Amino acid sequence: MWPISPDHPFPDPSGAPPTSVGLGQPSDDAREHPFWRIEMLQRVMNLTTVRTHQYAVWITVGFFEVKRRGNAEMIASADPRLAFDILGPEIGLNGNKLLRYRGFFLVDRLKLNGFDPTTTGPWYSAVVYRQNLQ
Repeated sequence: MWPISPDHPFPDPSGAPPTSVGLGQPSDDAREHPFWRIEMLQRVMNLTTVRTHQYAVWITVGFFEVKRRGNAEMIASADPRLAFDILGPEIGLNGNKLLRYRGFFLVDRLKLNGFDPTTTGPWYSAVVYRQNLQ
């Protein structure tokens, strides 16, 4: 440890930047510079991410009456709300016989190869966990 006194000022007047290794003492070893000491850590941080490609999906499907059916041709009209269906109450709400499907899924995006409209099953591998609930 270097003493701090009038004879030994801190930081060292040699002009070397104070680092945690040299504490301002002159050194010819360029690896002691903070930039070079964490170079590999910077490389690893550049090649990795804190983001994940796995998602938890909770879905509930309910069934509703359609009071008025929409017309898709009306989307460009003066009132685009006419293009959408008007939903009524949920089916089974009055008789306490609600029919709902619930599910929990873990989806891994990295297992998807791309979208192919001619096949129906390539997305199955992306669902790594599925649990249907009632």
